[in-house]
Amino acid sequence: MADKDGNIGGKGWRGFRRADLASGVVAVVIAVVAWLAVNLSQTVHEYDAIPVRVHCDALDGFAASSTNAPRIGARCSASGFQMMRVRRSSRGKPVDLPISSGNIHFKSGNTWYMTPRDFADYVDEIFGSATTVNMFLFDTVYYTFANENCRKVPVKVYFDVQCSPQYTVVQPVRVRPDSIMVYGDPAHLENIEAVTTLPVRGTDVSSSIHGEVRLATSSFLRYSTEMVAYDADVVRYVEVSRSFPIELRGVPRYKTCFTLPSSVTLSLRCRFPVTSDPFDGVSCHVDYSDYLSSLNGDCPVKVEGLGDWTLSYELDRDFSEVIVMEKR
Repeated sequence: MADKDGNIGGKGWRGFRRADLASGVVAVVIAVVAWLAVNLSQTVHEYDAIPVRVHCDALDGFAASSTNAPRIGARCSASGFQMMRVRRSSRGKPVDLPISSGNIHFKSGNTWYMTPRDFADYVDEIFGSATTVNMFLFDTVYYTFANENCRKVPVKVYFDVQCSPQYTVVQPVRVRPDSIMVYGDPAHLENIEAVTTLPVRGTDVSSSIHGEVRLATSSFLRYSTEMVAYDADVVRYVEVSRSFPIELRGVPRYKTCFTLPSSVTLSLRCRFPVTSDPFDGVSCHVDYSDYLSSLNGDCPVKVEGLGDWTLSYELDRDFSEVIVMEKR
């Protein structure tokens, strides 16, 4: 029964209205969330355009980053949730896109261009991995790059490898790329003759080695790459020695010459096993022309006829004195 104020069981109509209102609000929120979840999870198709600035370290003579960031337009398919993210990207800062030099092409001056085929490799980076690009909305996109001072220099590997006894590294060590572009202020570039890697170290090595190593870089310069690949053959060797007379070549007919000393000991490091005489066809000599340009008659001893099996050689002396007398 209700009392004279309309209360039933001690509760007024106002209490029921508040409870009903709260329940109604909750029901509406749940319905809206469910509607959004169902609709935003479905695949939708939209046109979007995202600003993209490209970055490439391999454009000789140009800065790495483009000065402009044109919009890359495309018709995309994705869930509603993903498409909301794409829309936010289209209104935000440009996407910084690292690209390969094979995906951008020189036009003229400071202008380079890219086509839809070039951008096809970077769809995930631009629009997201959950987005499918059905078609691009352009034929060509043009980028501009500022000129930058640069210099092409060779790469030298700092190779600090200790081999096992009777093993050695076959020189030279191969490096890829063997030269790179270095960018920077002319005052910093003028003294750069080569770029050296960080040390490649090893001990008790008895087999060929390969890998990647970082360049020893300067904070004042930019490099077309900061990593290079190297590989080196490590082989077993034997060492043999023999004494050779020092020949004189190019001596005029009216001159009589001889050398002091008249012979030299030649030591060879040869690939193991040695299947034939490693000294066959080998000779040691000095050139009379070197005598003419020398100050004291000391001339370098030169070795000829070394076979492919020879890894390196060493002479017990690198110079021989040439004594010249007139013929009577």
